[in-house]
Amino acid sequence: MPVLNLDQAQYVLLKRLYTEAVQRLASSDDPRHIRALKLLPIIGDGTAERSIPLSRSDLESMAMMVDLALGWHLAATPAALSSEELSLGHEIQAKLLQANRT
Repeated sequence: MPVLNLDQAQYVLLKRLYTEAVQRLASSDDPRHIRALKLLPIIGDGTAERSIPLSRSDLESMAMMVDLALGWHLAATPAALSSEELSLGHEIQAKLLQANRT
């Protein structure tokens, strides 16, 4: 089973982005939020460095949520994320892709 290894800053941002994406999808009645809700307990509370074991489908779902959230933030005017947070978000995306390849 692939493992997603994140430092504390990445983990905190992952939790934030993922939660925002789930909430936004739920408010628009998008059915993808149902599967995504199941991963929230796996992500945890977003306060510490984590190694999260995930199935490939869970990794794909998590990557989709992070992609959606980053896209919404990039489209917002003014940007809702700082340049440091956007950079960190791209690092999370890369780690999700890397974990899915192993």
